[in-house]
Amino acid sequence: MTSSLPEWQQLHQQATIVDLHAHPVFKALLFRRSLTRLVKLPDFLAGELNPLSVQTSFPNLQAGNVDVLFSAVYPLEKRLFEDIRILGFIPLNIIRRLPFTLVKQVWNEVIAPPYFTATNTMLDSMEEQVRTYNDNRQSGEREARFARSSEELERALGEPHQPIIFVHCIEGGHSLEGPVGLRLIDRHWTELTPAEQDELTAEVLANLDALSERGVAYVVLAHFYPNKLIMPVFPYPEHLALSLIPRDKLENVWHDVSLTLGLTELGRRVVLRMIELGMFVDLSHATPTARKQVYEIVEASGTTRPVVIATHVGAYAINPSPYNLDDWEIKWISQHGGVIGVIFMTYWLMPYDAKFGLNFISRTIEHIVNVGGEDVIAIGTDFDGADPPDDIVDESRLPYLTERLFSEYRANGARKYSDEQIKKILGGNVLRLLRSGWGMA
Repeated sequence: MTSSLPEWQQLHQQATIVDLHAHPVFKALLFRRSLTRLVKLPDFLAGELNPLSVQTSFPNLQAGNVDVLFSAVYPLEKRLFEDIRILGFIPLNIIRRLPFTLVKQVWNEVIAPPYFTATNTMLDSMEEQVRTYNDNRQSGEREARFARSSEELERALGEPHQPIIFVHCIEGGHSLEGPVGLRLIDRHWTELTPAEQDELTAEVLANLDALSERGVAYVVLAHFYPNKLIMPVFPYPEHLALSLIPRDKLENVWHDVSLTLGLTELGRRVVLRMIELGMFVDLSHATPTARKQVYEIVEASGTTRPVVIATHVGAYAINPSPYNLDDWEIKWISQHGGVIGVIFMTYWLMPYDAKFGLNFISRTIEHIVNVGGEDVIAIGTDFDGADPPDDIVDESRLPYLTERLFSEYRANGARKYSDEQIKKILGGNVLRLLRSGWGMA
């Protein structure tokens, strides 16, 4: 019996949809939001700064037919609370003095502790969200489950009633720092004594091993601020930076971020250990210098498995920001079996901000496919971690991307992408990556 659904909708249902990077636990933990509830707000209120808007809730994932979600944990960098201002002049760290039990609890659980402690608290919280959802899900709702290895992922994908599968991932190398890192938090790697460097190295590598054991598939080495592993690019989009951060604080960030700097010696040790553990190295947020160093380390290691990914980025040829990958990098990642996830944030995809983003997402996908081939491309929305475009504002809107890709034609009248190519873009390439690289030292 032929389905009454349009062909593109049938294709979306047949594909395995994988979001390579999103932050479901971020608002859930900070604002005590349940991912089981669907809160529909007007699109202009549904951005990152509204705690009521959860773009990666279970209802949104089910509506978007998402099969695998990489759940990114990001313990907030403590410097954020000094740099960001409320109403333009009140430091964000004023919240620690507010007389509200909930605020104090959040501060004590995920902001004040060492980063590695906060990281595990957030991982625990996301796992608890999955348990709560499963205990209360209604008839017709898919089960949710964590996969902590490629074997567990394969078993879940093969089940008749396939669950929504979550995979842990970590954003920011600072996440690996425990009590030693907290003690040394205000000093750069090069400012530490040899004894302090040895002490911190032991802590970071032990914590990396622990995260691998827990099922963390990849670590984004860089994030907003320089850490003991790596140098990031300037983190703030212009429209947010000028509204949230005083000029003097921005000057400090510009001073601290150097595009000519890359990995520290500890960063090199971490990359080599991730190769040994069968984890993926995510180069999102890293400087071009750092990215080049990682490519060189991977080549010198002799590993034959895919190691390097960039989960939520754009193309430098379209938007010449150092955040984005140059064409030679796209080719390198493709030739070495990695994947590149296109971010859904217009201010990284284009050299200006825009309310609608589907056109820019499609254009970036096309460029990466043209440069690196059909096997390197993926999607990494960064939902609940940044401000999405109004025309694809949460996971429930992912079918709109399938419709767009299905409807694009070349000048000769042929479809730009075949059904199989669209399936690769939506998730097939990430599944190939996991099957050939995750946990395979």
